[in-house]
Amino acid sequence: MVLKASQSDIPAPRTAGRVAADVIRHQILTGVLPPGATLNQNRLAEEMDMSRIPVRDALQILAAEGLIVQRAHSTATVAPLSLSDLEELYELRLAIEPSLCRRALQNMRAVNIDRMQVALEEMDAADGDQWLAINRRFHAELYLRADRPRTVEILDRVRRATDRYILVHHRVDRITVRKEHELILDAVIAGHERRVEALVAAHLSDGYEAMIGYLRGMSQPG
Repeated sequence: MVLKASQSDIPAPRTAGRVAADVIRHQILTGVLPPGATLNQNRLAEEMDMSRIPVRDALQILAAEGLIVQRAHSTATVAPLSLSDLEELYELRLAIEPSLCRRALQNMRAVNIDRMQVALEEMDAADGDQWLAINRRFHAELYLRADRPRTVEILDRVRRATDRYILVHHRVDRITVRKEHELILDAVIAGHERRVEALVAAHLSDGYEAMIGYLRGMSQPG
């Protein structure tokens, strides 16, 4: 396994630690680094042609996102896919996202709706962590209009911790995900606050059920 960080693809203000985090995160989300894989600071630093300091910072970032579990002696492991972890993450998301989206609707502007439409179309041609980034952009157009920066910050951390699970749902039922996004956008355009809230809650619940079913299937012998 050879990991290379491409500085030309990263905006200049980003630190070396965040560059390294982007590289390692990509490997985790695409399955190159599966659950349980060992991440050694020295080996990663050598593979990415970096010192240990940015690699250490990268592992701290990814640990905060819930993607890795840090251990002693400069070693970490990719976090397992866990039913209990998924349940807790979606309890948090269901408690925050639907009402946040309803609150945001009164502040939506034409430019935000246009950006959601562009993101929806771009997701059709995307996959993997590229799809995740566009999906995050689609939903962020709502969250950021709620004027609740602390809540959005908390939600962003929770959503990043669910990224691997979200990809499972996306792979399992891409058509349903697309339709749910269309319905949310239609309700946003119509300005129906309660409908947006209900659709976002249903979107989260449907995704959660699909992911739970997939993970339970993985845990079955044979």
